[in-house]
Amino acid sequence: MQVLERFLIIAILFFFRIEHLEPDILDSVPKVVFGQLSPKVVIVTTPNVEFNVLFPDLKGFRHYDHKFEWTRAEFQEWLVIAIN
Repeated sequence: MQVLERFLIIAILFFFRIEHLEPDILDSVPKVVFGQLSPKVVIVTTPNVEFNVLFPDLKGFRHYDHKFEWTRAEFQEWLVIAIN
């Protein structure tokens, strides 16, 4: 963190990344992002499992390395917990 202390972090973008994190690492993301880095803007995207019906041949998750794929409600619940 000493190196990052010299920089003003304006934004962090997680573009289709959090679904690849193991649960214990995912649990630490809000603490690091909001507690240590404190950017002005955070953008998080993740696959919406509700759209998987559009892929009729899909079995399981969209990518072999996904640890989860959330509904919109599950994503919102995680975000509310993350920012509080």
